[in-house]
Amino acid sequence: MDVRSLKQDVLNQSRSLDSLFELIERLDRRVRQLESENSRLRERLGKYEPEVLKPESTEPSAAGPVSGGDSQDYSLESEEKRRKKRRSRPARLGRVSTEQKLESAQRIEDLFPAGADPKQCEFDSVRVAWRIENGQAVLVGYRLHRDPNGEKGNVPDVFAQGEFDLQIIVALAYLTYIMRLSLDQTCELFQFFWKLPMIKSQADALLNQLARHWKADFERLHELLALAAVVWTDETGWKVAGKSENAAVFASPDHTVLLYGCPKGGETLEKVLPPDVFRGVLVSDDHSSYQGLSRMQKCWAHLLRKAIHLVVLYPEHAVYRSFLDDLLAIYREAQHRREDGRLSESGRRRLADDLNTRVKNLCAPHCWKRVQPARTAHAQDHERLANEIYRLAEVDELFTFVIHLEVPGTNNASEQLLRGAAQSRKLDRTSKSSQGCHRRSVITSVMESLRKQLKILTMEAVTGIVKQWMKTGKSTFARQLTKARRLHKLNFSPG
Repeated sequence: MDVRSLKQDVLNQSRSLDSLFELIERLDRRVRQLESENSRLRERLGKYEPEVLKPESTEPSAAGPVSGGDSQDYSLESEEKRRKKRRSRPARLGRVSTEQKLESAQRIEDLFPAGADPKQCEFDSVRVAWRIENGQAVLVGYRLHRDPNGEKGNVPDVFAQGEFDLQIIVALAYLTYIMRLSLDQTCELFQFFWKLPMIKSQADALLNQLARHWKADFERLHELLALAAVVWTDETGWKVAGKSENAAVFASPDHTVLLYGCPKGGETLEKVLPPDVFRGVLVSDDHSSYQGLSRMQKCWAHLLRKAIHLVVLYPEHAVYRSFLDDLLAIYREAQHRREDGRLSESGRRRLADDLNTRVKNLCAPHCWKRVQPARTAHAQDHERLANEIYRLAEVDELFTFVIHLEVPGTNNASEQLLRGAAQSRKLDRTSKSSQGCHRRSVITSVMESLRKQLKILTMEAVTGIVKQWMKTGKSTFARQLTKARRLHKLNFSPG
């Protein structure tokens, strides 16, 4: 019942005094109950917002004093107003319109479709683009025109709906993912050297745009590696939103794929190098996920480092020094004799067999025995290493590089590619999301593969290649993939 209907009942004498007194008592109990509840809530709220416990104002509120003398307004509307005052921020400037950008442009140019007569073209729209001219950032406005056939002139060297020249985007990708600078640092460098006003959100959007543009080439790099004759790989730890994942690298002499936030083990290996497609040699360490392929080359650097570790920590044990010297002598002889041009393919095969026999003879006295006395921890490490090397010699995975001259004896190249990822992990500059991992994977893979295509990786060289891709509609990797597919089909076709 509202106040108006109650007043009408009293005027019409349709309510008795007893019913009015009963209503007043019920409302009085309800008021006391709400006051008690309000007091408890104020005490709890005071822990987080101390201002609610300040002495109440003596001025009556617009709604009038509440029973008990509490004159402060605790309505939802009042609370929302107090919160807005506490978190008040400067007004946002909002998005700058194209017309406002045109007013700031250093010059305005007219663009017509290629080969069209300007007199027959009609004005269509306007765009702006930042470019680097004479070492300074310049904002250029463009008036786009259409010819009678509907073809429209395009802003050169700028992505669709973009406002930055490819040179700027390439520099952004290089500084962020190759030099491993933060977006804030990159934007500050642009302002310092080029006087280019770029904010972090713009840089982030440009990297997303570049990753989408290079996604097809990233997938082509996967297939190019699967068709390669030799691939070396390695992995290290990586974090995605605080969770432990892995970063892996797969590299051939001409291409590189870096994967961030990928699972460890055979799942990633089968995704990049499908067993039914990859027929080459995989160079890797002796991790269990890399075992079982038809042709393998285990990294000698990993094995020698384990032997050197024992010699450095326990120099008083001459057996460790002797084992390392003999093992290193065999590896150096293999390195020297593989370069002998007089050896035929069968001669290199016999050389590899002889070297495997010498390695097994070296390791056999240090392997596990059936009856083992109590040993120290470092002695167990030495015997474990001897067993590992003996097993690799038996499965013929130590001297594949002697038989196939294009195969290296170590995967040091892949370790160097992951060095930046390891440094970023130590500095806690990893990825915040799976989307960020994918973006980093795409851009770094294409940039590192371009490094192998060029004598020197420079901004002018990379920008020139990417601009050529845009003009022709076909990238370098697309042409290389077409050729690799043809050769793979010829080499492994039935009959």
